[in-house]
Amino acid sequence: MHHYPFHIGDFRAGCIHMTKLERWMYRDLLDVVYDTERPLPADHDLVFRAVGARTQEERDAVEAVLKEKFELTADGYVNRRVESEIEKYHKKADSARNANQKRWASDVHLKSDTDQIATKNQEPITNTPPNGGVTRKRATAARPDDVAEPVWQDFQRLRAQKRSPLTDTALAGLRREAAKAGIGLGDALAFCCEQGWQGFNAGWYADRTGSRPPSRASPQPKHAAAARAIFGAPQPEIIDV
Repeated sequence: MHHYPFHIGDFRAGCIHMTKLERWMYRDLLDVVYDTERPLPADHDLVFRAVGARTQEERDAVEAVLKEKFELTADGYVNRRVESEIEKYHKKADSARNANQKRWASDVHLKSDTDQIATKNQEPITNTPPNGGVTRKRATAARPDDVAEPVWQDFQRLRAQKRSPLTDTALAGLRREAAKAGIGLGDALAFCCEQGWQGFNAGWYADRTGSRPPSRASPQPKHAAAARAIFGAPQPEIIDV
């Protein structure tokens, strides 16, 4: 046994009349019996050695304890309380061991049945649509030539973590937003990886970097050159106040 119950009240009640040295030796003798789970040797010299009793006073204390707290049998010195505790310990250990063996046997049996008999809840999950439709799987986009391989792999992993496969349609949207921001697709995807974005938006990019997308020149009205040739350049309007 690696440990045993120690009832302070019982020990004090049964040992209050003993000297401190005798109580000390008694505890050492109990430790030896619980640890070995065997009676103490009938040879006193072996008992003295087991508890380190060197002086005559210590040996006298050991002999007094053996005489009062132990019983000499054919197997050696025994303590009935200790034997009872050891017996209870083994019964409890055996009961727990048998319970575990039954549980393991039950688990193995259930697993075997599960492997052989597939219930409705155990059938493989398929994505077959109802009414005999055709299963459609979203195709993953291929790496464009203007995106470096490391950036592409990092962005693919980021999309996978978000459970959002990168399709051709999604890639086209990313390229469109990158053009609005005035940067290349590779730079846009690299920025997404840095920010942890699964998508790119020109407005987000401008807010995060403090830049604005390049503005487009205002288109000239149709036939503006012809109008100037016929009517001349428009004169500024002067308001007399």
